[in-house]
Amino acid sequence: MRILVLGAGGQVGRALKVRCAHLGEVVALNQADADFNAPGSVARAVERVKPDVVMNAAAYTAVDKAESEPDLAQRINADAVGELARACVACGASLVHYSTDYVFDGAKADPYTVNDAPAPVSAYGRTKLAGERAIAEAFGAGAGDFADARPEGTRASAPQWLVLRIAWVYAPYGKNFLLTMLRVAREGKPLRVVADQHGTPMSADWIARMTAALVRSPDRDAGDRSASGPAMLAATGVQHLSPAGSTTWHGFAQRIMERAHAHGLLPALAAPPSIASISTADYPTPARRPAQSRLADSLGALLPARPDWSALLEETLTQLKAGER
Repeated sequence: MRILVLGAGGQVGRALKVRCAHLGEVVALNQADADFNAPGSVARAVERVKPDVVMNAAAYTAVDKAESEPDLAQRINADAVGELARACVACGASLVHYSTDYVFDGAKADPYTVNDAPAPVSAYGRTKLAGERAIAEAFGAGAGDFADARPEGTRASAPQWLVLRIAWVYAPYGKNFLLTMLRVAREGKPLRVVADQHGTPMSADWIARMTAALVRSPDRDAGDRSASGPAMLAATGVQHLSPAGSTTWHGFAQRIMERAHAHGLLPALAAPPSIASISTADYPTPARRPAQSRLADSLGALLPARPDWSALLEETLTQLKAGER
């Protein structure tokens, strides 16, 4: 089975390259190889690679900047994603795409399910939702197919599509909240973090491991990793992928400091630094953030038991301590 990973230089893309290697041949492309801002570039990459499954981790993720660059965000997060989906249909490849908790407005008290109506409050959220819908349209999905779990073991007679909504992603590399907090702490600067936005942090490595667990190939099952064949996804439609538990950005930051200090990652500090709790109103940003964006995991028995978000943080800090970047 041949897997094409797009956005290979990002947090999830880098993890996918490693975690999907056992499934077959992985072709990893970054922006220079498949430019989502250049019409036709992504489709040509799919035609050239001829994959059995495409995993798209490329996106415009500058949430605040998207407010002043909505056309660019639309181009990368929606228009190019539609082109990608149509190219997958044309060559018979299944597609796994990553979306976001920002498709919701945050007004719901309980975790969002796949059946909740999206209502994005930012340009970033609107363009990511448009990308979801472009995929569904390209694959010919009706309204009733938008969130459809497929039981494991079902054979795929046609290319399939899967949108995984994820949130609060971090890794031991790249640009993310975890590394920013550690950098600011090491610089001895005051830490002030929002405490009224609720969600669930998740590591890029865990996302990649769960993605790999959702991909099946008759060829791989038969023991022939080199042959091509129809990729089968254990779930289709729009799904929510989330570890257990939840916190706030302030709670996440506190946990980072406590555990990073315990791991020896803040050697110049005698104790974990204190973090001031502030409100969203105290930290105005160009883009609105949902006050509550917990996702109700929809994949159930299709995947291993969900770990608590804090266990994933522990894994990542252990990787940082070991020097994995």
